[in-house]
Amino acid sequence: MFESILKFNVCRMLANQYALQEFTENSAWSINLEQGKLSFANGASFSFDVLGSESFQSNTWVWSWANSSLGLSPADLTKAEAIKASGEEHGMEFLTTPRFSLEYIKPHHIAMVCASMTGDLCYFVATHEHGALYLLLRGLPADIETASVERIMLVIGEAIQDYPFGHKEMILPFLESQGYALSKLGDRINAVKDDVGLALIFDDQERLQKIQRSDDLHAPTTPWWKFWV
Repeated sequence: MFESILKFNVCRMLANQYALQEFTENSAWSINLEQGKLSFANGASFSFDVLGSESFQSNTWVWSWANSSLGLSPADLTKAEAIKASGEEHGMEFLTTPRFSLEYIKPHHIAMVCASMTGDLCYFVATHEHGALYLLLRGLPADIETASVERIMLVIGEAIQDYPFGHKEMILPFLESQGYALSKLGDRINAVKDDVGLALIFDDQERLQKIQRSDDLHAPTTPWWKFWV
């Protein structure tokens, strides 16, 4: 289930992370754990929930609910505890083991899956000398999840290069989440939103062979159905 959540949300989360970088202008940041505030030099500021921490020395992950050294209150751990409870319900070992090695899993993937489960748009990695804290951000502008066609193309290219999932399974849910209407025409899938059209061609193994902008496309007149599932 962990991999399924990551697969269907990886493009959306990558796009949101790029949007966060743009919104904060990659400026210097500071964190106040007591107040639960993350502030950037460009004036952006967010509340957050601490998800967990990565140790550079031991290459391990520790969930916030298992890390008393953070000094977090029960209220601060509400979201992390909810993720743990969901992990217990669905048998997702990574979400219920207090501490584990990062040899076979990337902390960014943990954050992506957790953000997808909780409905959070972005996460932030607060690095320090010995490791990093992973934070789920609150108070983000709603339009941070609206990606330009240029960002969509960038994210799709990154995803198919870096993630070992079926291309169609990663790409089409992402386009749907961006409000694109999808239709199938032979070996081509058309994606249309307002006056923007994308034409995608996949091979018989569902690997993306070509994607290009085609503004002469039109949204399908029939109701949306997930022909790609």
